[in-house]
Amino acid sequence: MKLHHVAVITGDMEKSIDFYCEVLGLEVNQRFMAGDSDIAFLSTGNSLIELIAPADLKGKEVEFNDNVHIAFEPEDIEAAFEKIKNAGVELKTDLNKAGNITYCHFKGPNGETLEIIKIK
Repeated sequence: MKLHHVAVITGDMEKSIDFYCEVLGLEVNQRFMAGDSDIAFLSTGNSLIELIAPADLKGKEVEFNDNVHIAFEPEDIEAAFEKIKNAGVELKTDLNKAGNITYCHFKGPNGETLEIIKIK
């Protein structure tokens, strides 16, 4: 079994697409309306992030907690960290090393917890 997608609810679809595409390098795979929700699937290369913007949340903040996070594995974690930091993204941790793992936690555009990770 493989992971197909992870869904993130947003009150600002354009801001979310800009962040995931510009800062993390994802690409819009498809975008459509489903009822009153704007849906965008963004490709990570081997799975998808589904952004869901229900009409009743437009312009509103969505509340997230730290119980779940989404992790991405960039080719060059140091370059990815610099890009995230230079984009003014709220860092939850610095770039850390633990054994053969290098990682950083940061906030996404909706307050969701995201991570970059590299295992050597």
